[in-house]
Amino acid sequence: MKKAWGLIILILVLGIAFPVFQHLLKKQEAFTPNSLIRIHIVAHSDSSFDQEIKLRVRDRLVKWLSPRLAACGSAQESRRVLEQNLDAIREEACREIKAGQGDYGASVMLGEFDFPVRTYGETVLPEGRHQALRVVLGDGRGSNWWCVLYPPLCVGKNTEGEKDVRWFVSRLVSDLKKKS
Repeated sequence: MKKAWGLIILILVLGIAFPVFQHLLKKQEAFTPNSLIRIHIVAHSDSSFDQEIKLRVRDRLVKWLSPRLAACGSAQESRRVLEQNLDAIREEACREIKAGQGDYGASVMLGEFDFPVRTYGETVLPEGRHQALRVVLGDGRGSNWWCVLYPPLCVGKNTEGEKDVRWFVSRLVSDLKKKS
């Protein structure tokens, strides 16, 4: 009888431990370099004029990319959409630079780039080389802005200062719940 109870307890412990272990693995894998695609916009310079243009380009690209990436179900699918639209993305950035009276162009590339660790509440995006859509305005010597395109954490919303961080964290928590 003691052996039967021992076996029942062992089965219960394993039955609880296995799903918990799977959940922790999924949570840990949620933000690997291959599961994220970031957008990184580098300003021409640190002048207030060029920083304003950077923010205008950011808003325009986020608005332009939002419907194109909304239906993507994976980082790989998002990469394909971005690769197919690199010229159009550059054109959108250049249009906004011109609209803002800037006298320089933009370069756009999709590749792996170094990023520092970022913490949003309890969520940590690891340091390292990550896939990113990199948009360099003019000489690219100014301060930069970045966010995560996939999973879609900065597309489809206003991207102004503190609203960015609050929205980013709420989408991140929602995405983690969906993956659990």
